[in-house]
Amino acid sequence: MRAWLLLAALPTSKALAALKTQKTASYEDTWQATWRSPKFWDAFAQSTPDLARPELERFRGLCTNLRERDNVGRLTRETNGQTIDEQYRFPGVSEFREANGANLAGAPRMEWFDEGGLREAAAAACGELEAALSTEAPLAADHGEGFAEERRAGASAWNRMSWKGSQYLPLRSASNAWTETTKALRRHAVPAAHRFCGISRQAAGCRGKVHSDHHNFVLSTLTPLRGCTEATGIVLDGVETPLIDGDGGDPGATVLVDNTFDHQVYNDLTDTPEDRYVLIVETWHPALTLYERRAMSDLFALRDLFGLLEHKRAPFGVSDAAAASLLESGGGVRLDDWRLL
Repeated sequence: MRAWLLLAALPTSKALAALKTQKTASYEDTWQATWRSPKFWDAFAQSTPDLARPELERFRGLCTNLRERDNVGRLTRETNGQTIDEQYRFPGVSEFREANGANLAGAPRMEWFDEGGLREAAAAACGELEAALSTEAPLAADHGEGFAEERRAGASAWNRMSWKGSQYLPLRSASNAWTETTKALRRHAVPAAHRFCGISRQAAGCRGKVHSDHHNFVLSTLTPLRGCTEATGIVLDGVETPLIDGDGGDPGATVLVDNTFDHQVYNDLTDTPEDRYVLIVETWHPALTLYERRAMSDLFALRDLFGLLEHKRAPFGVSDAAAASLLESGGGVRLDDWRLL
């Protein structure tokens, strides 16, 4: 029996009650509880009958790290400048890395990037952004006095992120407004990973934290859509790269980011209070084989499904209201409901 059928047998009434009252655990607590759960790993083993095949040896190493390690004091600073969370280390993919991914041009499994798949998606996003903002504006008062990080979106599709002035709109929580963007990503087989696939907004006069995302199995891509000038960009491993809009309303050039290196996004505009918007798509690192990518997609989709049904926590980037509505309609109990694309 497929894992999603096993989990679908769990009662949804408690999950619905928690979502509607927003009495849910934090994302991190939910993820850690999931990785420690024998029920989760039993369900995953049943959903992945070829888990023992030789091609998934490295993937099994990641699963061991997730089960047996935790997220406290597990960061390793590599000699090349990467910082990796040992709980999330994917064995054998950290060698010969460069912060800006310059060594990946023309590499196997990077065709989606080299052939312009993101550019077509970003062009669609430019056209759909205005309509989306008129329907659902970013959250108000997100970087005044007393700002505190808060990722819960409530009924909004926008999520406040880890620093003031930064918000994120996931395509999977707003797919009806981004149909052409999503179609383009799928058409070009852009290998969207498990976290970010959506619109990043940063307010004027705001800089993010200098940080590493710690997961060595993904890359990030940033494609300027609107409000991006010489005053907006990213500092990556100490090197500043502007994010600049294209001409005539076209998207700007995509910046490829290995986010295990320290980085900081910024919007230093001061003359006008204009927000900047970029299409952010986190993808599987090309060092992962197609077998490994599929297993990773299954693993994180099942984590989201398990967190929703067992721990009553909507997946990251999905509002409690949207998750509750999906469950009430009889959906949300298949793995494909929780893949990014």
